[in-house]
Amino acid sequence: MTKYFIQTYPTMLHLVDNSKRTPADNSTHGGNVAVLSFLLESGIDPWCRISQNETLLHRACIDGQLEMTKYLVQKYPAILHEVNNCHGRPAHNAAHSGNVTILSYLIDCGTDPWCRTSDEETLLHIACISGHLEMTKYVVQSYPTMFNKLDNNKRTPAHKATYSSNISVLSYLIDSGTDLWRRTSEKETLLHRSCIIGQLEMTIFLDQTYPTMHLEVDKSIGTPVHNAAESDNIAEGQTLVHRACINECSMRWTTVFIKKNTPAHKAAEGGDVTILIYLIDQCIAPLCQTCQKETLLHRACIYGQLKLTKHLVRNYPKILSEVDNSNRIPAHNAAYSGNFYLLSYLIDHGIRPWCRPFMEETLFHIACIIGQLEITSYLVQTYPPMLCEKNNSKRTPANKAAENGNITITPIDHGTDLWCRTFEKETLLRRACNNGQLDMTKYLVNTYSTMNLEVDNSNTTAAHNAAKSENVDVLR
Repeated sequence: MTKYFIQTYPTMLHLVDNSKRTPADNSTHGGNVAVLSFLLESGIDPWCRISQNETLLHRACIDGQLEMTKYLVQKYPAILHEVNNCHGRPAHNAAHSGNVTILSYLIDCGTDPWCRTSDEETLLHIACISGHLEMTKYVVQSYPTMFNKLDNNKRTPAHKATYSSNISVLSYLIDSGTDLWRRTSEKETLLHRSCIIGQLEMTIFLDQTYPTMHLEVDKSIGTPVHNAAESDNIAEGQTLVHRACINECSMRWTTVFIKKNTPAHKAAEGGDVTILIYLIDQCIAPLCQTCQKETLLHRACIYGQLKLTKHLVRNYPKILSEVDNSNRIPAHNAAYSGNFYLLSYLIDHGIRPWCRPFMEETLFHIACIIGQLEITSYLVQTYPPMLCEKNNSKRTPANKAAENGNITITPIDHGTDLWCRTFEKETLLRRACNNGQLDMTKYLVNTYSTMNLEVDNSNTTAAHNAAKSENVDVLR
């Protein structure tokens, strides 16, 4: 069938699918060496790459195709050392597949068994995260010191083993002498990691084997209970929450949240009205604030949660005008979120559109900083004079748009002064260069050629700002 297609439609040989895979990639997956050999003889590039920059050998290894692996290594020996986008070699894919024979063959052919990915993961890290017991045993027995090696996050293979549901892998590592109390760079234990992934059986195993591990806290003073809550695995959370309550650590658990955000603030960010109502019914104050003086409405607005915003405004109208430590009302956060309907709703319910936080920035400034086109258009059309308003640094919304780099939101068509200067006499081009915004720089230079020569109060040009941004393309 392959021969028929190539002979009848020769150009089909080089067509790629959405994952940038050629027919040759699929043939390695199928494992038929004769098919791949025919494709290569017909003109397929043996060094072709797929979407993750993986070679044919990467694909053969991840699929556990031994004969295909041998064929490629013998025909193209250098392919053994090629890396993908994560700096992973075919050996890492073999470890992931769990096929010990393939990994052993690659090592015998010259692969460095101590090779690392861009995250500094060893072959053992990869084998453990995939839950392959036989592969884990092979690597540990062949390279006994590998089980203590750390990746970029200071995670041992044991931490990776908690990601899988295979308890026997972690149990084997522990029996082999791994330090089970080793912490990651975030000071997380093995139990923290199993909880955040939502591995119930692994969690039960660790909790029963090391009864005090659930009391350990990470760098953020979070217990494994917090990680279990993030995983959304209720059964797992109940296992640890019950034990936490028995051991009277619930006070510490509550205090961690109160220092910054209450659970209600997190519910506001998530947008689930039912959860928020439940928490308020459990005696959380609806006007509670974070240490930054942000209300529930501030948090709902910054995450663009329209339904929850409506609930809060209807039930607690006073919350509309509350300000945080930066003198921002919820409307500023709504402008930041980019949700046009949310900001429009707040204004319709009495928010002053000309309100300013401590930097004297309008809603328009904030929308331009983030690059929110829909809100920018709405504000320009509804409040045209806002176009010329300046903040404490005498920057107009156009200056902020230049910093953001989004050409479509630069309000030129609506009459803004393109030669406006900041307090330091900086032009739009200087602000674009300072932030390394190449497309914005090209647009301004092509449209206003002399802007390139303008100087600020320090007699520096836009090129000086480009040098500061470290973006070589902008400076060039």
